[in-house]
Amino acid sequence: MVTYHYVRDLPRTQYPRIKALLTSDFEQQLAYLTRFYRFVTVQDCLGAIYGGAELPANSALLTFDDGYMDHYQTVLPMLVERGIQGAFFPPAEAVMTEKVLSVNKIHLILAATLDHDALLEELLPLLDALRPEFGYEDNEALFQRLAIADRFDTAKIVFIKRVLQKGLPTVARDRIVDILFARHVSTDEAAVSRELYVSRDQLRTMAQQGMYIGNHGFNHVWLGEMPRAAQVEEIDRSLEFHAELGLGGTKDWVMCYPYGSYDDSLLSVIRERGCKLGLSSRMGVARLDRENAFTLERLDTNDLPKAATAAPSRWTEQVVGSEHG
Repeated sequence: MVTYHYVRDLPRTQYPRIKALLTSDFEQQLAYLTRFYRFVTVQDCLGAIYGGAELPANSALLTFDDGYMDHYQTVLPMLVERGIQGAFFPPAEAVMTEKVLSVNKIHLILAATLDHDALLEELLPLLDALRPEFGYEDNEALFQRLAIADRFDTAKIVFIKRVLQKGLPTVARDRIVDILFARHVSTDEAAVSRELYVSRDQLRTMAQQGMYIGNHGFNHVWLGEMPRAAQVEEIDRSLEFHAELGLGGTKDWVMCYPYGSYDDSLLSVIRERGCKLGLSSRMGVARLDRENAFTLERLDTNDLPKAATAAPSRWTEQVVGSEHG
């Protein structure tokens, strides 16, 4: 399984520094994948786990998170042309309203600011201003707890993301994100939302053309860190959205965990509601069996070559061997 987010012709967009896969690189990666893998569908995966069907070792399922307009305008035509099913996971609120999700506001703030050190200096006094009202720890303690570099971002960028995603009480972080979004991106949130996300009708069109539309929660939150009652509300609201779409996403459905966040409580909630597969953000080659069905690993697009003629990567060699291609 390979996961994608933004796929766009970056130099021609309003935010050329957002972290995205270039359209040309996506096309090249599809050619690479075609050389070494056999594309399968969500239905194939369900059949392998629950119906005893066998899939080749070099099976590949392409997954697309967050419901971006990129997926309709750029990705869909390329997949349809090649006869490949993509599995798309839009957060319900992003499609239902003209709001920009907090996670995307943060992406756009980072993409719109040239100097991230200056952005951090702008953030710190905002944290100070709200601390008396909300009582969270001082900035140094927050930085020590949250500023841990990962394979995609520096420690400072991770700190900005994490403190605004989950490091503060919800009301406090939403206030700060909204201030920074208005300063650096736009005061017209509805217009940004219409440009950023797919619509209900576009999702229906994608399904009619063979794509799978799965569940990504309602509001793109860290589900594994919420109390059970809040998890239930998030999942039930997202299932209501899928029922409204009329795409069959409420029976034998697939969950893609926002931020890769889940816990035993969430797994119980989704199982009770008919979920059959759960996609994590842990890096690795997915093993399709019932024991592993709700914690499937995925590779990121950055884990595989973006050149059609590239030699097989270490991940590819695991399933097809170096003699292929």
